[in-house]
Amino acid sequence: ALAVRAQAINVFGDVVDQAPHAVAGLTTASRPPLPAWLTSISMTLLGPSAMGLRLGVVILATLVCGAAFVLGRRIVDQRTALFSVVAMASTVVFYDAARHTSGDIIAAFGCALMVLPSIVRMRNGLIGNALLALGTSIVTLSTPLAVIPASAAVIAGDFLSGTLLRRLPLTLLAIVIGLGVATPWYLAMVNTYGDQFWLAFSLPLTTESHVLDSWIQLIAGQPLVILSFLYVCMCCVYPSMMPERTNVGAIVVIVWYIVAMVLSPWMSSELVIVPATLVAAYAAETFLRSCHRRFVVVLMCLILAIAALVPLTEDIAVWSTAVISVIGATAFLPTRVINALVVPVYRWIPAFVVASTIVRCSIDAITASPDERSGVKDVAHLLLDGTSPQFTYLYHRTSPIDASNPQLSWYLAGWMNGWIPGNTYRPVDLPNNATSDIVLVLALAPTSKWIVYYHAGQPVEVREEVTTTLRSGYAVEYSGNHYTLFRRI
Repeated sequence: ALAVRAQAINVFGDVVDQAPHAVAGLTTASRPPLPAWLTSISMTLLGPSAMGLRLGVVILATLVCGAAFVLGRRIVDQRTALFSVVAMASTVVFYDAARHTSGDIIAAFGCALMVLPSIVRMRNGLIGNALLALGTSIVTLSTPLAVIPASAAVIAGDFLSGTLLRRLPLTLLAIVIGLGVATPWYLAMVNTYGDQFWLAFSLPLTTESHVLDSWIQLIAGQPLVILSFLYVCMCCVYPSMMPERTNVGAIVVIVWYIVAMVLSPWMSSELVIVPATLVAAYAAETFLRSCHRRFVVVLMCLILAIAALVPLTEDIAVWSTAVISVIGATAFLPTRVINALVVPVYRWIPAFVVASTIVRCSIDAITASPDERSGVKDVAHLLLDGTSPQFTYLYHRTSPIDASNPQLSWYLAGWMNGWIPGNTYRPVDLPNNATSDIVLVLALAPTSKWIVYYHAGQPVEVREEVTTTLRSGYAVEYSGNHYTLFRRI
């Protein structure tokens, strides 16, 4: 969807409003525009290639890692900061965000810019306020909700420095200026679409799962979040483990992390992973300084390594939650019991964690994406090489925008978005994990020469039943793990 928006900017000049030529119209075009603008610039420089799509976000992902290292270096030693950043960059969630040109990576960079002056002691000068305003505008134009945790961290830093009353007017002014830079786009969209814009804009914020389920999934599914969450819980039991009041940087990061965790059910996990990484780094050093807590560090690092190697599923989440409970219980054991369980080789464990995350990320990169790319490319080429200007898109409905397949739309060169005059498509939805009588209607009364059946994640028996039914009127032209293309007999 983002690539189509960027191409709409380059082809049709839709800089402000890409809804007329975007996937699912206003549903995707209502999302903040900065990711589409950056992708449009990189595609202008390198063309509509894989590197052109991802160049801008890859650069920003690198800058996020650099900013995380600079922030971490202010609260932990250089070795720990380096290990933590490598572990963060090697997580699957960070890799996926960079590969899929996620706007949350851009928002994470903006949040880092907002928090940076408070940690590196630049809040008194013009540069600090300028970075705060710039970061606010970047976040507002990518993931607006992320402004809240970063702003809370900045205000907490001013309070701890004893200069809250003196700095608060300038802090609020910088934030307002940053919001003002982003406001014109929102006003233009509201002026064009009215309440429909806010309805489409708020759609990604809605969640069908319970808030507590979202927190459990995040804590159990992100290894670095496990360690940071355990540290915050232990601080509630052992106040002595909290950073000193003079350690402004550590407290700012902890506030950033806590507020981001509270808002995580309505934000992506990429926006939690950066502060979680910094808190985890500080937690590791704190545990290592307290000799009687080394056993907890060893157990945590081992579970991080295991969690990094295994893709998250519902069973893994439950299993990880149980392990967290066991490790949390050991954290509250008497000191003499913990001392008897200390493992001498704990200093080698972080290197093993980093190595395991790199292996897990590499496995995901090698095994997950090529199959899906090859399938959609083959289907798109067969459709574009044909003579029919219309096809039927058969899919299993799981979300409101499923009728507009962003990946297929991209490889069809805008066919599904009205870019090719005279070419149309007809979306037909099936229930999730089930079939319906509409398949028999399509087979007995064919109206299209082509039927594209998208069945990723569907049970094998459902796919076979749909395929068998359609074969009474269509021949299978292409069959893959995610797509099946039928041609009318």
